[in-house]
Amino acid sequence: MTNNIIKQNETYHVELQIPLDVKKYFGKIKFRKTLKTKNYDIAKQVAPSYVKKWKGLIEDMRDKNALNKIKENTNSKSDIVNHPPHYKLNDKGIECIEAIEAALTPEEYRGYLRGQVMKYTWRCNYKGKRLEDLEKAEWYLKRYIELLKKE
Repeated sequence: MTNNIIKQNETYHVELQIPLDVKKYFGKIKFRKTLKTKNYDIAKQVAPSYVKKWKGLIEDMRDKNALNKIKENTNSKSDIVNHPPHYKLNDKGIECIEAIEAALTPEEYRGYLRGQVMKYTWRCNYKGKRLEDLEKAEWYLKRYIELLKKE
């Protein structure tokens, strides 16, 4: 695990190379996150949670690629609330929400989800798509609830 910890400008970072078979879907060659510490012992404690999350995303991507191939063959219809096509990289890769989760700390990600719920409920009466906005708010709320259940 210590080979994933990098020191730059007196601050430790964690990084993980993205395997070639899924690199194109992430749009980068590695995950990298500052650990916001100058203490190596703290970095060694914090880094594994990021590496574990990133490895999970990589495995999920591999699973999604298999699922996408099945969906393409069955001509499944796009779901604008749960999986908007414009939030996927090249219509085959990682969804935007997964990239956001990977880029944020757990606390930041929880705040992001709460903010999305607020945004969609706030604007539902003004954009002309009340039901769609409320379904999006519900989608983020369910994701937030599932996240809290895992903690």
